[in-house]
Amino acid sequence: MLIYIYFQLIANLTFFRGEIATRIISTARELEIETFSVYTTNDTSHTLNASHSIQLTSAASYLNISELVEIARKYNIDSIHPGYGFLSESAEFAQRMWDEVGALVIGPGPEVLARTGDKLQARILAEECYVPVLAALKPPTSDVDELANFASSVGYPIVIKAVDGGGGRGIRIVRKTEDLASLARLALRESLSGKAFAEKAAIDGFRHVEVQV
Repeated sequence: MLIYIYFQLIANLTFFRGEIATRIISTARELEIETFSVYTTNDTSHTLNASHSIQLTSAASYLNISELVEIARKYNIDSIHPGYGFLSESAEFAQRMWDEVGALVIGPGPEVLARTGDKLQARILAEECYVPVLAALKPPTSDVDELANFASSVGYPIVIKAVDGGGGRGIRIVRKTEDLASLARLALRESLSGKAFAEKAAIDGFRHVEVQV
């Protein structure tokens, strides 16, 4: 009987950081997987049941790929659970962990993430698969005036989406001109690249059908 010993880093990257990390750690304990949780000052509740805890330099470290790669290398981590949103959607994160550490990021591989982690690339993929899509502003922009011009051309409501913002936090529905600037800035703030695109919003008289793989 061959026994594999896994050393798993719980990358606490989610909006509900403590809740999701705690679930992952509890499951890992049931499977007798040794875990390393990462934390920052005043963000430690999720570490209680982890085998080991590693303090990060700052809250920004949760999104610092180089720092997380170095931690994985230092502690011989062989798998990473990134939660959802943020770096869980980053092809670069998954690729660097594999290339530089030999650690597997649990979830889609970098090739899949390159087409789906970025919302605009996911839209392009849908078009390639002949999925009907709504009118959109492409390419992504950080210019609020461009977003306003798009809204004027297609009519309200529109939805502004941070290109690489996760967990739904980078999505804002705009119903009128006077709300656009403030909502656009909120969406842009959730984007790692500082860019967003916009689509005509299908919200009134439509049903939301979501498929997740």
